Amino acid sequence: MVKSISFLLPFLMGSLAIAHVDLDYPVGGETFFIGDTVLIEWHPRQEHDPNNWDIEYSDDGGSTWSIIVEDIPVPQESYLWVVSQDEADEAYIKIIQDNVGANYAGVSGPITILAEPVNLFDKNSPIMSYALEQNYPNPFNPTTIISYTLPEQSIVKLTVLDIKGQEVTILSDSDKPPGSYEVQWNGMDQSDNPVSTGVYFCRIKAQNFRQTIKMVYLR
Repeated sequence: MVKSISFLLPFLMGSLAIAHVDLDYPVGGETFFIGDTVLIEWHPRQEHDPNNWDIEYSDDGGSTWSIIVEDIPVPQESYLWVVSQDEADEAYIKIIQDNVGANYAGVSGPITILAEPVNLFDKNSPIMSYALEQNYPNPFNPTTIISYTLPEQSIVKLTVLDIKGQEVTILSDSDKPPGSYEVQWNGMDQSDNPVSTGVYFCRIKAQNFRQTIKMVYLR
């Protein structure tokens, strides 16, 4: 996977130093839709004495930044972002390592924000795009079906996350041929313990494709 563009021009970073933290996702080139849930992921390249993490957003090439979230606890290295920003042809995400001393940051390449998704494929035609469908039923109890499609041979990892972005269980982690697939989740964690009522997320990783959907479990 291509790592974050930590060598971007200084105007993207302001006074922040770079190359000490990598933004793993998004890396640039992705398209998101208003209302999408996106799992932003990062990791420190060099250890410092961090207070917390901040995430910012720019839709003007890095000239100005707005706050997505502040003060994420240090052990956490992911954040579920619900896209609420306006449409943008060239937007950026920045993760900031808020340290006791100097701060450091990693910046994505340009991403696109659109108002509404387009129909990616016709079920009666050959599959042309990766897609993760909304689970059904939703809300659910005791089980729900999650469907996804692959246009090519791919190693697929399908993971359920909690509201903090922490892994609950892995539903699939294998190499699959192109086609349409359905996976059932029974509301159990990786240790076969029932999860609590609440909001969960299902994330798919296949090649360079990632998508996340929101699910509601009611006990």
